[in-house]
Amino acid sequence: MSALLATCLYWLFCGAPLTAVFLWCLKDIPFPSNWAIVVKYPLNGLLMAAFVLPLSGSGWFRRWLGLPPNDDSKRSLQRLLFRRFGIISVLPLVLLILIMGRTFDRTLQANAETALEEDARDVAGRIDAYLFEHRRDLVTVSEQLQVDLSRTRDFGARLNILLRQNPGFLTLVIADEKGEIVASAPTLNDRGEPLALRGLNVADRDYFREAVRTRRPFVSGIFRGRGFGNDLIVAISAPLFDGGGRLRYVVEGSLNLKTLIETLKANERVNRRNLVVADRPENVLLTEGELRLPPLPDFRSHEIYPALKRTDHVQPFDLKGRDRARPVRHLAISTYTAINGWHVVLLEPLWQTQRRVALFYSLVGAWSAVAVSLALLVARGTASEITRPLQQLVRKTRALVRRETEPAGPALAYPSIELTEISRDLENTAHTLSSSNARLSAAISERDQSHTQLRQLLLHLDERVRDRTLQLDEARLVAESANRAKSEFLASMSHELRTPLNVILGMSEVLREQTLGPLSAVQLTGVRSVEESGRHLLSLINDILDLSKIEAGMLQLDVQEISVRDTCESSLRFVRASAQHKRITLEFSCRQPTSHIHADARRLKQILVNLLANAVKFTPEGGRIVLEIDETPDGKFIAFSVRDNGIGIAAEHLPKLFKSFQQIDSALNRKYAGTGLGLALVKRMTEMHGGRVDIVSAPGAGACFTVSLPLNGTTITAAAHVGAASRIPFPPQVISGSPLILIAEDHPTNRLLLKRHLTHRGYRLIFAEDGQQAIDRAIGEQPALILMDVQMPILDGLEATRRLRANPATAAIPIITLTAL
Repeated sequence: MSALLATCLYWLFCGAPLTAVFLWCLKDIPFPSNWAIVVKYPLNGLLMAAFVLPLSGSGWFRRWLGLPPNDDSKRSLQRLLFRRFGIISVLPLVLLILIMGRTFDRTLQANAETALEEDARDVAGRIDAYLFEHRRDLVTVSEQLQVDLSRTRDFGARLNILLRQNPGFLTLVIADEKGEIVASAPTLNDRGEPLALRGLNVADRDYFREAVRTRRPFVSGIFRGRGFGNDLIVAISAPLFDGGGRLRYVVEGSLNLKTLIETLKANERVNRRNLVVADRPENVLLTEGELRLPPLPDFRSHEIYPALKRTDHVQPFDLKGRDRARPVRHLAISTYTAINGWHVVLLEPLWQTQRRVALFYSLVGAWSAVAVSLALLVARGTASEITRPLQQLVRKTRALVRRETEPAGPALAYPSIELTEISRDLENTAHTLSSSNARLSAAISERDQSHTQLRQLLLHLDERVRDRTLQLDEARLVAESANRAKSEFLASMSHELRTPLNVILGMSEVLREQTLGPLSAVQLTGVRSVEESGRHLLSLINDILDLSKIEAGMLQLDVQEISVRDTCESSLRFVRASAQHKRITLEFSCRQPTSHIHADARRLKQILVNLLANAVKFTPEGGRIVLEIDETPDGKFIAFSVRDNGIGIAAEHLPKLFKSFQQIDSALNRKYAGTGLGLALVKRMTEMHGGRVDIVSAPGAGACFTVSLPLNGTTITAAAHVGAASRIPFPPQVISGSPLILIAEDHPTNRLLLKRHLTHRGYRLIFAEDGQQAIDRAIGEQPALILMDVQMPILDGLEATRRLRANPATAAIPIITLTAL
């Protein structure tokens, strides 16, 4: 409490005065923000002291910081309760005042901003209404005159009627298409001369030119009248057309703005505010308040214009008055009239709202001080009433301790039931204290012995855990290294095997097509056998590579919107020849209402072909295979089901189906052949799509494999690449003669294979053995097409392609990649 008192004295005599002097020297801080800061800093300091000082004086906090105990920790309970009750009553009250004040402040400011927006819209509406009403009357007269333009002698009478009905107009004139005045109201000017007979021409006036140019009514900017007084006026003009649509006359009225200015000044909503009204060219019509701008200057040259040019909503603005060094904070809004685009700026001093908040804090603070004083008095009395019987209990407890377990005489009378029961229980406790101490000593001795044994057991267990953890880490590293080596080996071997297989398949195709010369029937049969075996081997290598990519997390899906029926029919075409060879009936049933889904078309086709090929393999001759498509009952998945009436699968063999390099029976492996990779790839690729694979089968009853994929495509794993592959459009090329093809290939056998294929078909060929040679020959020869290998010495095919694309001379040449990757 002494520290809190010292804090109060500091802010009263030192902190607050220093803050006030400091802020007085800073002239840039606007009013009333400077006074708010003077009040805010002392209050913040006192609140922090009220929270921190009791915390820093508590025993547990000082022990946590390693500080010596505070002497106040031995103060009396009565004093402690009094202080705690005081803090409990003061702090919530202060917080409540702050919260209520903050809410009140925000509410008042929101109301002030809303009122300012409404008043700005009201001023803009009054201006629009005034100008619109007179423009409407002028347009009405022009429409009446347009009925019979030949009666020009009636023009003056019509203008006089309009002038009597709308005294806001100073003058009304009608000029012909050349700008000569043919009628006016009044007839004479302020010098008694007739306006229509003096040969006056208004063709150079803005209101005449704009009405002729736009063929629409026009409202000019603000200017001072030259013939009738010195008031601010605007010119309103409207064109007159004959029956053929040709402009014949222009009606113009000089509208006096004095009535509008007096109406805006008399508006109670702008009496306590700063108001600026400017026309569309930003010429000032009216200023009210501290700005005091003269009429007709360009508002854009004023210092406040850049900040208030566009403020569609209320914002704070610091306005510096002429006779005041310190700026005053205002709430400002800038808006434009809806019809004529006049600029309206309205500013209200923030103090008009803040003084109500200050009055709120003053009243609430005074009443709060009275309430806190009463609360402290009640706290002192309550603390005294609680601690008096406790002091009696302390004295009796000391007597019991001196007499140990002997009775302490009759129980004392206490003002509360709780204290009486505590006294009685204390006496009973004293009798059992000695026996409890003996049992406690024995229990402590036994506990110490148990703790010693447990500590030894924990030390031994800790050593075993560390040894086991080291063994598991070593095993994990070995397993990860082996798995990584396996994936790298499979990828490398797949690439090395594909290169010679490409030559085998290509040369087989060349021989089968008899490009190199005619073959006998026996030779053609042998060539077809070589080609069929090579394609089977290539399919196995593809499965091994796909599986190794999946296990290494390198396989990505190219997810696009695909046609369900087209994908299924394409998959059926892959197995139709082998099914016809075994006289197996293929059926296709599509009950799926959704014609398109999001999936990787190539991988989905691979899934279906694997399932269909398995069905053909294990279905006897004359059997039946059905591919069905339907939605799941919950409507979230599309199900692809492949059903056959083949040999079926026993229940005990089902767990082995989707494991890599495994078949359910060695006898079946010898009979049907295979690696056991097909269904493993089906399961992995289906899971990458966010789907699942189910199987229903029994021995001799066939099998049904069902692949369920999500309809919306949102559950596809992060490894999927969603979107169509980018394609570079090439301009169409006109190729005459024998097309020239550049082949970039470092493998001599592959070059020979491509040469056999392409020269037989009439193409001219040039070769490059690395990427740099490919770039040089492409620039020099300008081939019609480039066949690019990826892995080449000196410069690989990918970098060579990038450089060719970057060169304008070769950017349009089509490039096709041929690679074993």
